[in-house]
Parts: sequence; C-alpha cells; structure tokens
Amino acid sequence: MQRFLKAVCLAAMLGTVPACSQILAGGLQAGQALLPITDEQEIQIGRSAAQEVLADPKTPPYGNAEVNAYVDAVGKKVAARSDRSDLPYTFHVIQSDELNAFALPGGEIFITTAALKAMKNEAELAGVLAHEVVHVARKHGVDSLRAAMVAQGITTAALGSTPAMVQQAGKIAASLVLKGYSRGLESDADHYGAIYSNAAGYDPRGLGSFLTTLAQTVGDTPKAFEAFGDHPVISERVAALDAEITKLGLNARSQEAESFLSRTAPLR
Repeated sequence: MQRFLKAVCLAAMLGTVPACSQILAGGLQAGQALLPITDEQEIQIGRSAAQEVLADPKTPPYGNAEVNAYVDAVGKKVAARSDRSDLPYTFHVIQSDELNAFALPGGEIFITTAALKAMKNEAELAGVLAHEVVHVARKHGVDSLRAAMVAQGITTAALGSTPAMVQQAGKIAASLVLKGYSRGLESDADHYGAIYSNAAGYDPRGLGSFLTTLAQTVGDTPKAFEAFGDHPVISERVAALDAEITKLGLNARSQEAESFLSRTAPLR
C-alpha cells in the first residue's frame, strides 16, 4: 500500500541504486522488451529482497509465531483469489512503529506491527494485504524492477548467470519500496484488492475502513505521502473506493472482529 504513514527506511540497502527519477528512465515498455523476467527469476529476486528487509535492524521479523501464522493464513486466503494465485506468497510481520505494508516481487509481502495494532478486524487486514497482493499479481513491482535493472545495464543473461546477480536485483527491488507507485497503479491496487477481498468472503470496504482510521490518526493529507508518490488525500481515495465497490456490486460481509482481536492479542 502506498506507505500508510511513510515508507520503511531502507536507506542501507540503496547501495549504488540510482535516484528514483533515473530508475525509470528507460520506461516500463523498454524494460519489458529488453529484460524479460521469468516467474522463477521474480520469485528468487523477491526472496533475496525479503532477506534484505528482514536483516535490516529497522525492520526485524516479529517474533510471535502464532501472529505470523495468522497473518500469513489471511494473506494466502486473499492471494488464492488473485490473478497469479500460483505464486508462493509469503506474508511477513515486521516489528516497526510505522503504519506500513509493502510488497516485493514474487509474492513476499510485509506488514508492520504498528499497522496490525491500528486495525479493528480481519476484513481490514485482508483489505490491506489484498492491496499488496495486487502489486504482485498485476506485476506493478516487477515492471518497476525491470525498468530499474535496464537502467543499470543488467541483461537477461547476466541475471541468470550467478547468485550474486540475483542478490543485486534483490537489493534494487528492496530499494524500490521507497519509491512507491503512481496514483494510477494505486487505484488499480484498490480496485482489484476489493475484488480479491470480496472473493475471499471479506467485506471489501476493509481497506477503506483502515484508511479512515489512518486519516483520523495522522490527518487527511499526511505529508509523508507526498514524498513517495502521486496520491489523493485519504478521504478522496476512500470515497473513490466506496463508489467502485458499489458499482461492482461487491457485497461480502465478513469482518471477524472478535477473531482478529483474539489472534493479534500478543501485539497489545
């Protein structure tokens, strides 16, 4: 999701990655033509990037196995309804005071303990995770990664040649978390995320409900959003999402508040 409050700080991973304004210099279409990335390569890169995130002292893994298993189960439930349900999705809980969630290529998806604490029910969790699943399933992340790699001169042959090249690609993927997505891609993730959540039986307004809580917590126009992408104020985004849900006739109702609060009790 477009950095609920601000992106997790991954500056240590930036290395030689060029500035964001340079990363997409070749454009996504050029990247697709010059650097095909197979699903298996995407998965390997995502796993390498996930190791980078989990090794960073700012984003350590949360230690409670039961909470992690619960979040992973909810995530897998919505991922099973996605356009790329065959990917090996893994959902990680990381310890951070930032209200945040983000996705890496190949199905590695993260949510912070702070975000979980701020949620009221399982439908909100499903909505947030479904939004992130869309970034993977609709290849938003891998397309950005491909363009960044082309800008650095990485070829298909080089990518498949050594584990070191996969690791380098993983570092690039991790650094792209800082960039976020355009308004168009975020709207795409809101749209399909609602569809995935609804198909899994959850109230598709879960994401909007959480965003409303966020707006009440940090204000409707948090400056942190401005630095990482082109996004409307939260109230406009929620209104657009509600209208889309009504238009699509999405009407699942499961929220599972009691179960959610019980399963995430160790966080509180």
